[in-house]
Amino acid sequence: MALGFGMRRGGTGEPVDFVGETRWRYRPIVIQGSLAEVQAALDAAAKIEEDLKERNVQFVVALPSADQVKLQKTFDCVWFASSADKITAIYLRNDDGKKPHQWALVGYDGSVKAAGSLPIDFAKEIMAKIDTMPMRKDEMADKKFKPTAECILGKEIG
Repeated sequence: MALGFGMRRGGTGEPVDFVGETRWRYRPIVIQGSLAEVQAALDAAAKIEEDLKERNVQFVVALPSADQVKLQKTFDCVWFASSADKITAIYLRNDDGKKPHQWALVGYDGSVKAAGSLPIDFAKEIMAKIDTMPMRKDEMADKKFKPTAECILGKEIG
């Protein structure tokens, strides 16, 4: 199932489609939690940033705007969600009726590939999952493959 909602380019107010902007280019990880939980996740990601960037991972952080300014962006590629409720409803819902997930890995096609609670074990829950995906296997086999270099910084999803 492909999921999507609008976002706005930082400063311009120009609407951009989230799935259209990321599809076939990035593997976003949507995260929602307390400021401390989100900060810990980004700090852990920063320790293996090159490995995550090689897999075209970027983060979408759902935090209240008051907390967004407090977050230390230790990982380069971070987007901010302006609507935590919309993020939760679309990406972090838990179909078994339990509380919503706190993170979700979104594939190139825009669908959720894995989800869970914080903290994230990036090696086991993210990189191992990505490395089993058919398109990632193709990337690893392709000697000419280069990760998408552009970080989508300064964009706000809403």
